[in-house]
Amino acid sequence: MNDEKKRHYMPDSLIDATRAGAQTIVVRQVLGEKEKQKAMDLRIWLPEGKPAVEQIVDVFVKNVEVNAVDVITDKVIVRGEYEVKAIYVANLPDKPVHAVELKHCKWTVDLDIPGARKGMDADANVVIEFVDYDVPMMTRAYKYKYHGCDDSCADSCCKDSCDSLCMPLKPPHKPKPPCDHMCKPPKPPMNPCPPMNPCPPMNPCQPPKPPCVDPCQVKVPFPGPSTEMSCREFDVSVVLKVVAKVIVDREVQINAGTVTQPELPNRPKG
Repeated sequence: MNDEKKRHYMPDSLIDATRAGAQTIVVRQVLGEKEKQKAMDLRIWLPEGKPAVEQIVDVFVKNVEVNAVDVITDKVIVRGEYEVKAIYVANLPDKPVHAVELKHCKWTVDLDIPGARKGMDADANVVIEFVDYDVPMMTRAYKYKYHGCDDSCADSCCKDSCDSLCMPLKPPHKPKPPCDHMCKPPKPPMNPCPPMNPCPPMNPCQPPKPPCVDPCQVKVPFPGPSTEMSCREFDVSVVLKVVAKVIVDREVQINAGTVTQPELPNRPKG
């Protein structure tokens, strides 16, 4: 059978595959990925013209952004910023609602990714995990946050705050006995001591020390109209979770195996 008849039994697609051989393509592969938490404490002061805080309604974080992702040896540096906004009831007779903002709060996180090198591509994202606030003691804002009450229940709040101060006490100290028996009788002087002052003037009797006092029996002052301070500052705690990954380009070969020719059908005789 001549070559033309032999070619008739081989598919054209199989002939093209044998001629093409191995091909190389470039794929993007994740070299390493890691996450890390970033905790920050901020102090917010009320600007001039803003009334003092009586009760904080809510504090939240917004506009969290990633501004830069830098790759160095075995590390990724992620930088960004966010904004904090607080809504509060002002300490005024008509109880108006005000807001205060703190913008451009910077943050930086470094993540260890072995194998990372300068010049590699990297990507990062950030989410908010926790936000809370704290106010100074002896303020009305403190009473609203931790006791949730007003002046009508100041006595019960005081009791609760006093109960929180209760600590296991050591056995009470025994007071020292009076010092009458410790005063040695003086030598008979020329003029005897008056009956009201049996101890010599140079060695007076020391009074006994007072016994220990249970702190829960002492009235603890609680913020009220006469004792509270003006709240013009408070603290905000923010926890962010940052996830970063390093991406590299890898070459992969396809169609690198050998191609075998399929068996031809039975040739005709003659």
